[in-house]
Amino acid sequence: MEHDVQLPDEYDQIFHDLEPFWGMEPSDLFLIQAELETKLDSYTIGKALKDTPVGILTYAFRDGRYDQLIAGSHKILELLNKIEHLLPEFRFTVNPHDGPNRLSDWGLKQTLTEAATTKKRRSSISDRVLCF
Repeated sequence: MEHDVQLPDEYDQIFHDLEPFWGMEPSDLFLIQAELETKLDSYTIGKALKDTPVGILTYAFRDGRYDQLIAGSHKILELLNKIEHLLPEFRFTVNPHDGPNRLSDWGLKQTLTEAATTKKRRSSISDRVLCF
C-alpha cells in the first residue's frame, strides 16, 4: 500500500444487509416470495427443477404490457443460461419499477438481526417483514 489507502470491504456490507433475513424462519421467507410473485407488474426468473433451463417461471402483468416490462430481463437470462448447468432450483422475482414495494421498521430489523446473531430464528412475523 503505497499511499496507505484502505478500501471499504463490500463483503462486510453484504453480510450486514443480509443478516436480518438469517433471523427469519425459511417458511416465512417462502411465504413472502410467493406473495411477491403475485404482485402486479412482476415476473419471476428461475429454475423449477435442477435439470431444467433458467427461464421466466411466472408473471403478473396487465394485458398488453408483457413485452414492455420484461424487456430488461433478456440480458439477465443470457447471463444465467451460460451457467444454468451449475445452478440449483431457484426463484427471484423482479419488479421493473424503481423503488421498494415493501417497507419495514427499525425495531423489526433489530429483532431479526438479534435472532440471526443468537441463531434463534423468529417465526410468525412475515406480515411485518418487508425490506430493509
